[in-house]
Amino acid sequence: MRTSMWLRLAAGALAPFWLGHTAAIALAPSRGSEEQAVYALMKQYSFDAIGIQRSHWDFYRGYGVFMSVTVLLLIVWLWQLSRIADQYPTVARPLLFSTAVGLLAFAGINAFWFMIPPAICCALAGLLVLAGATRRA
Repeated sequence: MRTSMWLRLAAGALAPFWLGHTAAIALAPSRGSEEQAVYALMKQYSFDAIGIQRSHWDFYRGYGVFMSVTVLLLIVWLWQLSRIADQYPTVARPLLFSTAVGLLAFAGINAFWFMIPPAICCALAGLLVLAGATRRA
């Protein structure tokens, strides 16, 4: 299988992570009054963050949106890199290895601090990129 196919499969493996994370931000229903109380406290507590007043809610919501954009960027990056990898494998190989390491690190972070489904998406994508990177021409 060509390197481009491995990378496109990796991009596809990240799609459920992106869709699920983005949908959860946009559509997640409230889980009740206790959750709303926690959110209210997060919004109330603000602090100086490098000269700008921010709340824990700002960081919570901002990091969620940031993560969705990051996963979408990775999907686009892998798709674009797939076209380069077949034509210029020597140029692409270091980019593939660093991308694979990053995806495997994301998998570990998700497994430890968040949830198993995004960890599986990231681990699968990382292994697929690694397979493409180690493929012999």
